[in-house]
Amino acid sequence: MKEKQQLTHNLDQAEGRLTKAIDEIKLLNKTNSNLKTKLARSENDLVTLSDMIRSNNDTMQRLRQERDDYRRTVEYPGSMFNGWVFSEEFGWVFTSPTVAPYAFLAENNEWVCYEQGTGIIDGRLIFKFRTNEWVDLDRE
Repeated sequence: MKEKQQLTHNLDQAEGRLTKAIDEIKLLNKTNSNLKTKLARSENDLVTLSDMIRSNNDTMQRLRQERDDYRRTVEYPGSMFNGWVFSEEFGWVFTSPTVAPYAFLAENNEWVCYEQGTGIIDGRLIFKFRTNEWVDLDRE
């Protein structure tokens, strides 16, 4: 009988340890599930951030190109053609930062000087050296 009591006691202790182990496994499973959810969210966030970075890099590259194109146009007019630019109004025109505000109009074979600051209120004025006269481009 003592042996039966000992076995019952051992069985009770084993059942207690088993119950405790099952509770710990449930807690670990819940923790594992929560961690998997957080990992999935983090992976989604990573994909989103990667897409945003890629998009921002593309935008920065486009803006740098636009900036460089603008600089070439503003700082170095006609630099693609060694000072020659084509104008719908005048045809081929030669000018450069060192020559401006003067320009050579190839179509008319003449040098002109653009009056800087004109064009907003009083028209765009150029001085034609060949004829020695000022011309309002908006009234010509």
